[in-house]
Amino acid sequence: MERYGEAITAYPLRRLDTGITIRRGFGGLVPEVEEREAARFNGYSWKEWRDLPHEEKVDSVAYMRVKRQIEAHEEDARAKEMKRKARRK
Repeated sequence: MERYGEAITAYPLRRLDTGITIRRGFGGLVPEVEEREAARFNGYSWKEWRDLPHEEKVDSVAYMRVKRQIEAHEEDARAKEMKRKARRK
């Protein structure tokens, strides 16, 4: 996936620095807080999520991450457009 020909993971975004970091668990596992977010994002209860096959969890977390990246880029584009319009006035 690209934005102006550059991978969206490499395209520079201006983001609000909250200072929040989430450390990965043993072996680089997805943090529980992100798993719980992925479960909700994909419409699963926590119990349903825990019963899913590993591959389904991986796909669901990946989809959520990609969707969040797309939303961040959409917000960035909206902010740039608003600034551009404000300068015209």
